[in-house]
Order: sequence, then structure tokens, then C-alpha cells
Amino acid sequence: MLFNSQIFIFAFLPVAVVGYYLLGRWRGQLALLWLTAASLFFYAWWDVRYLALILFSIVFNYLAARVISDDTRLADAARYRALFIGIAANLALLGYFKYANFFVDNVNLALGTDWTLQRIILPLAISFFTFQQISYLVDSYRLKSHESDFTRFALFVSFFPQLIAGPIVHHREMLPQFTAALSKGVDFRYLAMGATCFIIGLFKKTVIADGIALHATPVFQFVAGGGEATFFDAWIGALAYTFQMYFDFSGYSDMAIGLALLFGIRLPLNFASPLKSSSMLEFWRRWHMSLGRFLQEYLFQPLSLWELRKRWWSQPYLAFIATMFLGGLWHGAAWTFVVWGLVHGVLLAVNQAWRVQKRAWGWSAESALQRRLIGYPLTFLSIVVTLTIFRADNLAVAGDMLGAMAGLNGVVINADWLKWPFVGTLVSMGLAVDAYAGSFFTWTGGLWVLACGAIVWMLPNTYQLFEKETVALETFRQAPWKGPGQAFLWSPTPAWALAIAVTAVFAIGALNNISEFLYFQF
Repeated sequence: MLFNSQIFIFAFLPVAVVGYYLLGRWRGQLALLWLTAASLFFYAWWDVRYLALILFSIVFNYLAARVISDDTRLADAARYRALFIGIAANLALLGYFKYANFFVDNVNLALGTDWTLQRIILPLAISFFTFQQISYLVDSYRLKSHESDFTRFALFVSFFPQLIAGPIVHHREMLPQFTAALSKGVDFRYLAMGATCFIIGLFKKTVIADGIALHATPVFQFVAGGGEATFFDAWIGALAYTFQMYFDFSGYSDMAIGLALLFGIRLPLNFASPLKSSSMLEFWRRWHMSLGRFLQEYLFQPLSLWELRKRWWSQPYLAFIATMFLGGLWHGAAWTFVVWGLVHGVLLAVNQAWRVQKRAWGWSAESALQRRLIGYPLTFLSIVVTLTIFRADNLAVAGDMLGAMAGLNGVVINADWLKWPFVGTLVSMGLAVDAYAGSFFTWTGGLWVLACGAIVWMLPNTYQLFEKETVALETFRQAPWKGPGQAFLWSPTPAWALAIAVTAVFAIGALNNISEFLYFQF
């Protein structure tokens, strides 16, 4: 069941919310059971056969955590063995469903063998609920978590607003809220904020992301089919996909936070205008922030401590590369994801090395002008290039796209563009013109890219609109919105209600062509 579907918006969600608050007025435990059952129903809607998988995962990890956290009966060595077994079991489950076919295919390619393995369907959200429960087991070993109520633990894992594509939440953020939310009863301010966030996210997905996808997908499909994109074709496809991914994931993040607010729950902030970053280190503090937090706490920190103890150099450069390699592999069983992760790891290591070198030279902090002229453009270019690798069907397609973006297939425009005055100047400078070239580089696509860029860099993000409220748990301190229009920051007024109603009309009106969120495939 998709957030951007009529059955979810007009059937499942109203029943889930009304049932939750009605039962909460009578008995809180029943309300939690209702919400857990609704979340499991939501998951089973995709494929009921995999309901048993998530239930097994929940029961196994609940029991494993009880054993791991029992320091009164077990020695540390026994608890450590239990932790190892628990993590290994989770990774084995994830590895089988997500990487078994990838492993067999690559072994056959490398050795010339012909091993066969039945195609395994990737269970929805397995990466997210597996990582979430691994973090819970680790914190149980560290005696930072202990949950004896099975219903609350099951809801912590399966809570449908964040189950499918995150955020990856910590137990200490969520478990106390499940009880506290019921004690407050119906909070109409939370309902208003939740509905607003959800509708803004729905608009981002159905209108903006799905709209600009029409200018990204054909380019990548054309190149995957053996076509040679020209310079402008490739760039319009790459830029369009960058904004498609941005608004798709931003929309999902807004909708997840909005849905949780409808139940009186605040999720951690997971997306904070990452294209406004002036470095790759800042980008990963703003993009998929809960995944970045997990990778930092449970992978990067242990790896960096080990690397620094070796004293190969003064900074954990290999830890950056190894962490992002695993982060890339987490996204999917494909070499494009692996290369994407490795490139990001190298970029983060280079970024850190540059920061260290600047301090060694005694350079002061970068000025706003330096960030605008160097930091922002260079970071954005890095994001576009790496997302091109991320989106490509395989490495060959990625290479073809990047080659076209570098001008290896020629810099050609369609003859129809000659009617515009500035184009004649470019032609006189050597720009080639072809009546049949540049079929993807249209004014419509260019306007979509410019419009998306204007929204990203000139308007406040959703959480800046709620500057006077707290709609999400803060995981990144954003600067308040200082641009024009501060008087229009969110408040429960008739004007805002009318604006959101109009936005909802456009967002729901675009539901005819339902598409999955891009992060559903991970």
C-alpha cells in the first residue's frame, strides 16, 4: 500500500487514526495493539506471504535482546556471543533476500559457471527494519535499552509511517512516545500539523517528483537501449533525475513525519535541504540523516577507532571509504550502488583531508562568498554526477551517461532552438546543430529543472515553515528561514487551511498515475 494511493488516503488512514483514538480513550494498551495490527496489515498489503518474515524478525530480535541485556545472569562473554549470533542472524536474513542472486550471478560471470538460484523477491523494507533492530541489539548489549512490553517493541519495528523507507529510528526516541501520546489524548494541533506535512509531501511526490521524472526516465532508458545521448540530452536527464530523487525522498520524509504526527508521535528529522550543502560532509548530515546516523554510530566510529590505533595517518580516511562502500551496498545488490558508495567515500575522505590541510595552513573559516562560488557549485556537481551512477541500469550505462555529460558524444542542439537569439551566438562559437538531435533537451524540461532549482534554493523547506512548532525530533540544527515571507510561516489559521486545501486538490488530482517512492526498492 502506497502513501500516494487513494485506498491509503481515503480508507486505511482514516480507519487507523479513528480506531487508535477511540480505543485510546478506553484503554491505552488496546490502542497500541490496534496501531501495531494496522501497521502489520499495511505491510501485508504489499505481499501477505512476507508477513511471516517481519513477524519472525520481530519475535527473534525481541527474545535476543532480552538475553543480551540480562547482565544479572549472563557473563559479558556470553552476552557478547548472543549479540554476535543476533547480528549474524539478521545479516544472514538480509543477505539471503537482498544479495543471494547478486552473489550467484557474479560468481557465474567470474568463473564461467552456470549455477542457478530461483529469483528471490526482495521483501519490502527489509533493509530498514533489519538495521533498526541491529541497532537495538547493540544498544541492548551496551545496556542502553530494555523493553519488556512486546507490543511496544513490535510497534517500534513495524510503525507504518516509517516502516518502508525510514527514518531508521532509535528505541530511545520512539518507545517512550508510544505511551506518552496516549496520555495526551486527541491533540488537534498535532492533527493540523500532521495533515499539513502529509499534504506538502504528497504534492512534492505526485506533482513535482513524478512530473520531472518524465524528463529523466526517457534519457536513461534511451542510453540503456544503446542510444548515444548528446551533451544537453545527458545533462537534462541527470539534472532531472537529481531533482526527481530529491523531491521524491523529501516528499516521503514529509509524509512520514506528518503521518506520525496524526498519532501524536514525532519522528526524527530525516531530510534537511541537502542540496543547500557547501561540502560533501555537510551533504551527509542533511541527506537520509537517520541512515547517516546509523552508519556513523555503528560502522564509522568503530572503524575509525581501529584505523587511528594503527596510526597510518592522522585521520580515518579508510573508515570513510569503507563505511560508504557498505552504505552503497545497503542500497541494493548492484555494482552501480557499490561504485556510488565508493565515490562518496573518496569524496568524504578528500573533503576531510582538505579541512585538515586548511587548519594546518592556518586558514580561517570559509567566507560566504567562497561557499557560494566554490562550495555550493562543486558539491552540487558531485551530487549530480554520483546520482547519475546511482540511477544507471549498470556501470556501462553510467559510463555512457557520464561520457555524454562530458561532451564525448558532441555538443548538439535541435534546429528548432535556432529561433532564439542567444543560440545563434553559440552556433557561431562552434555549437553543432542537427534537425534530429537534442530530442530530450526541450524547453519544457529546462523549465522543470529551473523551477525545481528555484524551489530548492529560494524557498524554505517544510521544517523551516514550522519554525514556531516542533514537528520532528531535531537531528540537524537548521538556520531559521531569513528570506522574504516570514509572515507566512505555518500557524493554524484559516489562510493556511485554505492554502493546504488547494495544495491537496492538486496533489490528489495527480494520483491517477501512481508510482512507487524511489526508496521503496532499497
